Amino acid sequence: MKDVLPDIDGIFEVYGTSAFVCPFCDGWELRDRQISVIAPNDVDLHFVKMISGWTKHLSLLTRGSLFLSADQRVELQRHGITVYEEQIKRIESLQGYVNQITLSSARSVECEGIFFTPTLMQSTDIPEQLGCVLSVNGPVMKINTDPMGRTNVPGVYSAGDASGVPFQLISAASSGATTAAAIQLDMLDAEWSKV
Repeated sequence: MKDVLPDIDGIFEVYGTSAFVCPFCDGWELRDRQISVIAPNDVDLHFVKMISGWTKHLSLLTRGSLFLSADQRVELQRHGITVYEEQIKRIESLQGYVNQITLSSARSVECEGIFFTPTLMQSTDIPEQLGCVLSVNGPVMKINTDPMGRTNVPGVYSAGDASGVPFQLISAASSGATTAAAIQLDMLDAEWSKV
């Protein structure tokens, strides 16, 4: 899978250094710091709750989207989350470390870390060329497999985030180990059948 970053000036410079997509992978390192969550819709709003376990210094930037309901606003206010509903003009950083986010009104949001959801897409069209069945899994186009990683095309397997497992290295490795076992079993079965 390939992360497609949001169209925000300065995000490329901080991506992977102080702007991240997974609080479980990178939240601990940013504990007790000023964190901004970029969430332009309800789907991404869960980041605020997840990150509140690492820090109480949180802000929510909706990139100009006005999706928040009255109840959501009250809940965010109750938890001390500052909400900015303006467009983001630029992420300001030094050597990959964000220090502030400038909004379209020229206001600045102090910030030491960012969490956001990228658009995820297959990094190749080989599965389609081979005839593998694909389906939408949230924001991701995944390769359909059985629990062992077999696709609908005999001899073609898929593992990890390409087949929709949680987007974490350990999950991908586990999926790969399971799929490797299936490949070995299928090869042994084919060899056994030849005799």
